[in-house]
Amino acid sequence: MSEIVYACIISLNRIGQGFCEHAAGMFIQASLLVIILLSVDVILRKHARATLRYWIWMLLVVKLLLPVSFSIPTGIGSWSQPYVRSALQTIQRAVASRDRAAQEPAGVLSTASSIPSLPEPDSLASTTKPVEVAAVGPEDLTWQGGVFLLWCAGVLILSGRMLQRWRFVKRLGSRGQPAPDELVEALDRCLPLAGMSRRIEIRILPNTGSPAVCGLLRPVILMPKGLLSRLSAENLKAVLLHELVHIQRGDLWLSCLQTVLQIVYFYNPLVWLANASVRRIREQAVDETVLVALGAQAESYGNTLIDIAEMAFSRVSPALRLVGVAESRKSLEGRIKHMVTRPIPRNARMRVRDVLVVVAIGAILLPMAAAGAGTPQGVPELPPEIAELFAMSKDDLVAEFGPPNQIFFGDAQYELDNLPEQYFMVYGDLALSFRVKNNGVVEITLLGPAYVFGNGVRVGDSEAKVTQAFGPDFTFEETPGKDFLMYEGLGLGFEVDKSDRTVMEINISQDYGDADRQYAVAQAAVFVEQLPEKIARLDIDSADLKRVKEVFGEPLKYIWGKETLAADDLPGFFVMVYPAGFHVFMGGDEVIELRHEGGRSLYVLEGGICVGSTVEEVLAVMGAPKKTVQGKAIDWSDSDTVLFRDIKGTKGHCYYHCPDQHLRLWFWNDKLMAIYMTRSDYGKDKDEDKDRDEPFDPEFARLLAQRVAQLDIDSADPAGVKAIFGEPLKYLWGNKTFNTDALPENYIMDYPCGFRVWIGHGRIRELRHSDNSPYLYAGVLGIGAPIDEAVALLGSPDEVVQGQENTFKDRVLYRDIDGRAGHGYYRRADQNVRLWFWNDKVKSIYMTRSDFD
Repeated sequence: MSEIVYACIISLNRIGQGFCEHAAGMFIQASLLVIILLSVDVILRKHARATLRYWIWMLLVVKLLLPVSFSIPTGIGSWSQPYVRSALQTIQRAVASRDRAAQEPAGVLSTASSIPSLPEPDSLASTTKPVEVAAVGPEDLTWQGGVFLLWCAGVLILSGRMLQRWRFVKRLGSRGQPAPDELVEALDRCLPLAGMSRRIEIRILPNTGSPAVCGLLRPVILMPKGLLSRLSAENLKAVLLHELVHIQRGDLWLSCLQTVLQIVYFYNPLVWLANASVRRIREQAVDETVLVALGAQAESYGNTLIDIAEMAFSRVSPALRLVGVAESRKSLEGRIKHMVTRPIPRNARMRVRDVLVVVAIGAILLPMAAAGAGTPQGVPELPPEIAELFAMSKDDLVAEFGPPNQIFFGDAQYELDNLPEQYFMVYGDLALSFRVKNNGVVEITLLGPAYVFGNGVRVGDSEAKVTQAFGPDFTFEETPGKDFLMYEGLGLGFEVDKSDRTVMEINISQDYGDADRQYAVAQAAVFVEQLPEKIARLDIDSADLKRVKEVFGEPLKYIWGKETLAADDLPGFFVMVYPAGFHVFMGGDEVIELRHEGGRSLYVLEGGICVGSTVEEVLAVMGAPKKTVQGKAIDWSDSDTVLFRDIKGTKGHCYYHCPDQHLRLWFWNDKLMAIYMTRSDYGKDKDEDKDRDEPFDPEFARLLAQRVAQLDIDSADPAGVKAIFGEPLKYLWGNKTFNTDALPENYIMDYPCGFRVWIGHGRIRELRHSDNSPYLYAGVLGIGAPIDEAVALLGSPDEVVQGQENTFKDRVLYRDIDGRAGHGYYRRADQNVRLWFWNDKVKSIYMTRSDFD
């Protein structure tokens, strides 16, 4: 039973979150619309017919049926975008802030000020079904859930009253007597005047009161018996015509819809006020139609209303609120005054001009959401002339500033006549660096204090000044060399010196201050609320990129390391970044890990474990390790259920792998800083034609490029390889494995992450990257890259051989080798590299010694 209650609370919290956001947005928009319509009605009251005013008021009904996010360029939301959107985002941020304060468990780091970034993993075949470990939280009912319950109670009470009234009216009609023939004949004579042809039933009630009409599908006119003997033929005609006009206009349906919407939005008093105004103006509009239909007899219509009022209000029946001639005394007084002060209209129908007026007003007032992106209020201005630089191309930069001091990407250096797809151009004298992709500037780095933001922040300022000026909505990333303050919503990053905590560089994205980006980040609270249910829906072992986006939506961005990637140009490995520290690590088209990182993550595992839990709290839930290793590096070959504490002597830096629960846990300052949920075959090579079972080593992956750069292939021997890369997992040649004391002349030193070293006659022959290695040749070319990108990077071949045997000639591109589509080979001896392709994508990168032949 407790599990059922727990599940209900989770559902209430999730639904309550969405309800509160919609209710808050609709409260603001509907209230604003009512105030505007009241003002418009006051202006038009003496100059426009009631029919036009009525349909203008009906825009409120349309508004209450539309989503809060409805927007078109003509709408008021587009005109006043900075103000309307700012108000909505203020509420949403307040909701998110209150949510975090209510949900953040004890022990969770309140800021990210001591959370280091973890190394990006490499090749893995990854992770778990998180439903095995994901116990969703929080357990307590949130304030949003409580508000939703109160709203449900109010809706139920008001719906009960409406149902009670409906049953009363139904019983009232059933007690009515059939109308006499002369009354039926009088009603039939009125049908053409009301523009109707079908016969309407009329029933006589014994009690006194006002004539009325009820019934949606089969309308019935209810006529008090005592009223028939007191009405003249002209007055009776006017009364019957009034009820027929209500039916012909569809007022019964609109009145019912008004009532339903009033129940749904009962918490907004302005909706109640507006509905009262609509009912009053509706009666005035019907009166206008009746006056037109009566023609010469129209002058007696006012006296008819007075006579009916004297009889109808002699005994009040508050439970009977029907569409009729006299709904209330105050309303009737207003209608009579309206007829007395206004001339009889010549036509009661909406003219083309009137329809255009209603459409124009609706096009302006109904779309209140902000349309399109703009710089919202509160975003500091960029330093002068920086924004204009984003519009420049590589050629524009060279023409304006001359050749750059340096062009690089990763460890590779370039010249202007030999550029890759993406690179950095550094202008030291300008204290600027530009990241250029597809010949356009996508990021600018400020390297000096000459560039000042609108709030006074510049390079050289303290970390404290930055956080005070830009606010607390940042994530903190720590690396051995420097730290980073990332304002994800702004598209802004600060590199901070570890010693004096001053800003070294400021990185500005091309979409700095983008309103849509900020809005997405502001929705983090909603995302966190729904995250447990979404994770439970995802089968990590089978999910591909499409399925991840179906479950979690489009990510805020795609990254690999510090690099932001284009959604239509993803490499073999990348990370999908979502709000609140949730990341999805992808290898190819497979999920490798679901990650909860940083002090802002609120995800809760079974037993209440979350980011910020201590090592002892984690072990109490996960179980004691089979052994504890103190102060040493992680041994990936023996890391299952082993707790590594104070890794490499860094106090408080710990790692614990729980393979039976498909979890990897990282700690900093002896507190949980990242939860990695892995797939069930994590760390296993799925290539069945190989007898390999290598562990996944994120530390090895992180340092691989740096270590490769340290190695001199031409001079290093096996001892030099081990000095840099450590002891290999094994030594092999073909299908055989060898011991270190019985190695053949040629053998392979097999390392994690698809990295191998071929040793021949005691010296290095090749460094090989395959099996989903994370290594990027020249900093840009990785496993899985298209063959065209490889050729563009290395240079065009002298010859292309199609569908024939591979004879391994230099500068010859072999495609579809031996007729196998997509199987290719390309060697460039001038760059000491050989590439193998499968399905026209890079499968292996072989880096050779200079005298390889």
